[in-house]
Amino acid sequence: MLRNYFKTTWRSLIRNRNYALINLSGLMLGLGVAIVLFWIVRFEYSFDTHHAKADRLYRLIAVDKYGEKGTSVPQGVIKALNEQVPGVENAANAYGYGSNGLRVGQQLFNVKHLFFAPPRFLDMIDVEWVKGSPQQSLSQPYQVVLDEPTARRFFNESDPMGKTIRFNNQTDLV
Repeated sequence: MLRNYFKTTWRSLIRNRNYALINLSGLMLGLGVAIVLFWIVRFEYSFDTHHAKADRLYRLIAVDKYGEKGTSVPQGVIKALNEQVPGVENAANAYGYGSNGLRVGQQLFNVKHLFFAPPRFLDMIDVEWVKGSPQQSLSQPYQVVLDEPTARRFFNESDPMGKTIRFNNQTDLV
């Protein structure tokens, strides 16, 4: 039965070539536009929108002379944005690192998403604090902020406040 439908359709397409060409062109154009719109909408909705200031958060992309794209820009750009651009309320760099080894006591952990950021970064995003305070969290060098699942993974049920984490086997973070 299905085979008969395909035969009939094929014969109709051969008999009415111009009509078939117009219909197939319209179908391909419509599908192409639908796919492009899908990718645009998907890209637009892929950003964090749960922050209170989500409509005012922007991410800068730096492109070097070789065409490579990166999400961190030179510190001078951040300083210039904060001081010289009137519409900018706050700007901060967040340097992301790939997979890294962190040592807690004698135990080694592999962490996939690790960021280094200045204290003003926490003013830009909404973070629910379980322990500690936003004002003191990154006030000194080599301080760390952990989310609750990571703190539980590193320290089990003990209090993580004031404990040391060794980064890349050389730098101690508290």
